[in-house]
Amino acid sequence: MVKRNILESLIQAHSEELESALWVGLRALEERINLQRRLAETSDIAGHPRSRHLFETKAAENIKHARLLRRVIEKLGK
Repeated sequence: MVKRNILESLIQAHSEELESALWVGLRALEERINLQRRLAETSDIAGHPRSRHLFETKAAENIKHARLLRRVIEKLGK
């Protein structure tokens, strides 16, 4: 019984660490998305449509990743 409680405590601690690390990753990804959007806007203003398109495409890809990561985190929290 004691070993089982220790094992459960270790699993819970690792789960909390994993969830925390995933939140940090999600925040970093969201910052990257915001940067890519700003770079797309700046590129558009500067008259660089290819750069604008590149940054918009990267932001869209990262938005998909962020949504998936958020769903994973929400499932871990249940």
